[in-house]
Amino acid sequence: MTTLSITTEKARRFTAGYLEAALWSSSDTHPENGEHVSLDDYEWADGEADKACADIESFMAYAAEDLEEYAQRRQCPNEDAWECAGHDFWLTRNGHGVGYWDRGLGELGDRLSAAAKTFGCVDLYLGDNEEVYAA
Repeated sequence: MTTLSITTEKARRFTAGYLEAALWSSSDTHPENGEHVSLDDYEWADGEADKACADIESFMAYAAEDLEEYAQRRQCPNEDAWECAGHDFWLTRNGHGVGYWDRGLGELGDRLSAAAKTFGCVDLYLGDNEEVYAA
C-alpha cells in the first residue's frame, strides 16, 4: 500500500497526475514471457510511489510561483489544473515531446520546462514480482 508524504491538496492532485502519467506513458518487457506490456496495467511496488514524492516536493518548491500561475491559466478539459501540472512534470522531465512548453503558455511554459529538465529522466520497469519500479 502506498502512503504518500505529500500533505497539501494541491500537492496530492499534482502527485496523482504525475503517477498516472508515469504509468500510462511507460512500457517494458514482461520478465517471464518477454511480452511488451504497458505499465498502466500494473501496480507500484511498495515505496516506489513514495520515492517520487521527494522529486515532486522539490519541484513544487522550486517552481512554486510558476506552478500557481500555471494552475490559474491552464485549461484542462478532463482534469484539475494541478493534476495536469503533475502530468506535465512527468512528460517534460522525461522528454516525451509534450509538456509545459507545449501548452500555449509562452515564457511560463518555457520556465517550467527548464525547471523540470533539471530533475532529469526517470525510467520505469516491471520487476520479477510484476510490480513497477523506478530507476
